[in-house]
Amino acid sequence: NGKVDVWAYARGELLFHKRSGVEYPKAVRDRAPHWVLNSVGLDGIPSRVPVTLVIRVEGNSIGYPPYFHLTARSPEQPFYHQIFQFNTSFNVFMFGAALIIFIYHLLQFLYMRERVILWFVLWLGFCTLTQAMTVGLLIGDISRFRLPVQIAISNGVFYTFWFFGRAYVGSRQKFPVLDRFIKGLALLTLAEIITVVAYVIVFDPQAYFTAVGWHYPFLLVYTLGSLGLAIALVLKRDAFARYFGIGTLVGGLGLLVGIFWSMGLINLRFLGVDPYATGIFLQLLIYSL
Repeated sequence: NGKVDVWAYARGELLFHKRSGVEYPKAVRDRAPHWVLNSVGLDGIPSRVPVTLVIRVEGNSIGYPPYFHLTARSPEQPFYHQIFQFNTSFNVFMFGAALIIFIYHLLQFLYMRERVILWFVLWLGFCTLTQAMTVGLLIGDISRFRLPVQIAISNGVFYTFWFFGRAYVGSRQKFPVLDRFIKGLALLTLAEIITVVAYVIVFDPQAYFTAVGWHYPFLLVYTLGSLGLAIALVLKRDAFARYFGIGTLVGGLGLLVGIFWSMGLINLRFLGVDPYATGIFLQLLIYSL
């Protein structure tokens, strides 16, 4: 939840007003346990006296509606349900795998200083930060501008991916016409992300599960364009182009499923895994090899 306020009254008097929620600064939140739990202390409540609790819950700026399942816990049993219940172990595994691969290639770049590895490291960096957010890291430490940060990081994988692809394939030298489309798609995506981030900061629109304005429809167009470029690369008589094209097809299909999921067009509860993370994981394996 974005903000949680709890008032306690007894004998007609206010006992306390305590706050929790990720969009209150840490200094204002009543208790330190993991930000997902929205916990407040019940110290100071008198015994054997009826106490009225008034609770106000506000959804967060990323677009998740207000929700709570109210429980009272003793200090000896604060965590009798899983803190990360909104995640799956797959996302935790993905974050660890992405972090390890990122560190390895960062060290490789520092040693070899090759441009293609630099773009790969930048793409890996966005992948790692995105997976960190899926397991509650980073995004839980930001009280303001959470949605712009989420958009900037999670969508950074799209344009850095194609800049990496240009360097990997050498499309500027080998396929100058196709390279214009690749560069154009990357720059158009970067411009759209900057526009959406600025729009969110200035106008503070109401998001719906991270969806804001035209962003997801644009990502659908981006995905279709990526799949078209992937097919064009696969058809080239070049080993690097074919290899990158295959990886792009794999990741693009995962992205396509994820966007349909984010737009509410399909339900993936039966699948049990994050389609975005699945596509990225397969691409990490392909390009690392």
